[in-house]
Amino acid sequence: MSAPIRSPLRKAKLSYLKKNLDAAVCTVSLMRREFLECGFPENRIRMIPNGVDTDRFRPADPDAKETLKRRLGYPPGSFLVLYAGRVSPEKGVDVLIEAWSRWRSPPEATLAILGEGPDKRRLEALAARRVLWLGTVPNVEDHLRAADVLVLPSRGEALSNSLLEAMASGLACIATHVGGTPEVLDNGKRGLLVASEDPDALKQAINELFHNPSLRKQLGQAAKKAVDEHFNTEGWVQSYIQLYEELAS
Repeated sequence: MSAPIRSPLRKAKLSYLKKNLDAAVCTVSLMRREFLECGFPENRIRMIPNGVDTDRFRPADPDAKETLKRRLGYPPGSFLVLYAGRVSPEKGVDVLIEAWSRWRSPPEATLAILGEGPDKRRLEALAARRVLWLGTVPNVEDHLRAADVLVLPSRGEALSNSLLEAMASGLACIATHVGGTPEVLDNGKRGLLVASEDPDALKQAINELFHNPSLRKQLGQAAKKAVDEHFNTEGWVQSYIQLYEELAS
């Protein structure tokens, strides 16, 4: 739900939903505003953010993090930056690769790309040094716990599950200022926000977190706290149960 409301196709879709839905579930305020702009009744809109399994996605202490890095094949003692998601144009992985190639990264810095998609083969050929293309992995939670930073360079996003999972894992996150991401990151209080299509800004943010471990810790703790309070699975399930009961009655 991240396309602009001015799009004729989007207007048509929202108009159809207005006529045929008993309730609309929005994960971020941006979606709610779009429904209101198309005339959807406010009393039929429910704000229910996505939920994260905080037993599966949880932080690792420094010793556990190093153990995971060795077990997963990452260089011991590395500064591990992670991208997890589809490797497709809207996700902006090309901008991340460009930012990484511009950064005078130290020998201990490693970028790992988790995921598949139509851009993968082209970007693999362009990739800078110390970039690992791991494709689809069965244990993404272990890679998140091993990582130091998550980067989400999307050109458009409503509410990214990858971002929430990284936050639940206590990671400092860098994400583009698009869609619902600023809301989730509380406009930079729970992670660093950069403009989309700006590899230099992304490079500077990665560099800042590399040189400032206390900031990484601060942002990771704030992100974890936000997930525990607002994006946990239990609250998500209870909100849907309440909505179903309302509709059934």
